[in-house]
Amino acid sequence: MSVPARPSRQVSATIPRRRSAASVTTRITRDLAIWNDLVIPLVLLTSDSKQTMTLDVYSTIGTHAYSTSQLLPTVVLGTVALLVVFLVLQRNIVAGITAGVSKG
Repeated sequence: MSVPARPSRQVSATIPRRRSAASVTTRITRDLAIWNDLVIPLVLLTSDSKQTMTLDVYSTIGTHAYSTSQLLPTVVLGTVALLVVFLVLQRNIVAGITAGVSKG
């Protein structure tokens, strides 16, 4: 007659697998969002003046190799611009997020 495994061993054996599946799902979802940030504007935007930041960084990288001396300023300027916009509109963003929370 076989003896069933103790619950502590069973729990310790199943939790890492669940955590792994959740992290894989999260990573796939995140990677698809990043891919869509590149592909959708690349397909839909035809003029260079309307390029998104992702497309601008992608065009800076080039086809075969990239230079960090060209890539880093592009990424920093894009990040600083987004940070300034966020800091200016921070109160409005927080007010919009919390507007639907209360009933009254």
